[in-house]
Amino acid sequence: MYGPFKYRQNIDAWPAWANSRIDIKLLKLLNNIKFRPRPPPRNEDCNDKGWRIVIVAAKNQKKQQARGGLLRNEGGLSLMEVMVATGMIMILAGIAAPQYSQIARQMRASAAASQLLGNLAYARAQSIRTGVRHYVSTTGEAGVSYRVQRVGTNNMIVPEEDPVLRAIDLRESMPGVEFDLNGAETGPYGNAVEVAAPAAPIVFTARGMPLDTGAYYVRTSEGSVAYAVSVTGAGRARLWRQTEAGWQ
Repeated sequence: MYGPFKYRQNIDAWPAWANSRIDIKLLKLLNNIKFRPRPPPRNEDCNDKGWRIVIVAAKNQKKQQARGGLLRNEGGLSLMEVMVATGMIMILAGIAAPQYSQIARQMRASAAASQLLGNLAYARAQSIRTGVRHYVSTTGEAGVSYRVQRVGTNNMIVPEEDPVLRAIDLRESMPGVEFDLNGAETGPYGNAVEVAAPAAPIVFTARGMPLDTGAYYVRTSEGSVAYAVSVTGAGRARLWRQTEAGWQ
């Protein structure tokens, strides 16, 4: 049996059965269609087993090209720029270091005074709770050093023999802080002062009342800031800071 594909190349040689206009138009249409082979995919290689995708080499080549472009576009710092930046950092560090040391000492002095305030309140609270006298005594050593003690069985105040509840020595943990008047001639309440710490311990009775009032004066070694911790006749402990206008 003859078909239209057999006579595509010779359109004039029509078979006997193609006598209608519809068959002739169909054969002419099929003759004008061009069948092309499917092109191979991109980046593929043909071998005896079929099409094999080869894209690794192309990807690596693109990565190397992109990396090379980045390296060419990146700019480094010159030696002069590095030296200028280093010099600026050293200048700023030289300016900030003394100020940091001074601020650190001021913070230590504030912490030492606040701790002393808390220990005075602790001695008073223990006296009220136990009904036994408690007191705060200084050791007389350099820096800020004192003890919270309880009177002995004979109800006599003997700091060298009485039990010690708390022993505070801030010479190593807070250097640059000491008991000192820092040039003050009057205390927070306007009374004249001569010593930075009371000569006798501040003793609290079972009712929380001190046998004698007093104040402790704490400052930094260079005198940039000073604090006072006072004990009133009612047993109230208060923290003060020295200013140009006085104690506040």
